[in-house]
Amino acid sequence: PPRRPRPGPVVVHLSHAFVVPGERGSGLAAWLRALPLAAARRVARATGRGAEAEIVLVAEMEPPDPARPARLPRLRSYQRAGFLLVDPLAAPYAQPDFRELAPGEAPRPIPLGLVLRRVGREHETLMPAAELAAVVEAIYAVYAVHVAAAVLDPLREEAAFWTARTPTFRLLPPTA
Repeated sequence: PPRRPRPGPVVVHLSHAFVVPGERGSGLAAWLRALPLAAARRVARATGRGAEAEIVLVAEMEPPDPARPARLPRLRSYQRAGFLLVDPLAAPYAQPDFRELAPGEAPRPIPLGLVLRRVGREHETLMPAAELAAVVEAIYAVYAVHVAAAVLDPLREEAAFWTARTPTFRLLPPTA
């Protein structure tokens, strides 16, 4: 039987790309963002969603910090490529603690900003909560392969809480 399309956008999680200092500003990062978009379009076609499928490229990023000047060029690069930051005050997203925990040790989630590009909708400055919830769940589903439910489930519950209490989320420049 044909595959039925899944609800929500096709989500591509851009994770842990490192460009050596000598290659920064060379356009390599742009390719690292373009290739996942091409892959998302192939996935949309393969799952029967076709050209009308909504695509979201998403990265987890640290906020600008004057004490860490290397962050700002990266955030500017994403901003120039049409990425926006989900308002971190309304959406306090956290990456799970990936460490091997000792018995009884509590996980320490890592607060990060969600920087995303809603392909074809880059000019929109509001994002519906249901779409944001689908994006966060897609990221957490990837992490669930390697992260214990006891570590991930509280983050999922938190995300469900903040996406349920706010109908839309502001999208800001990543350098804000």
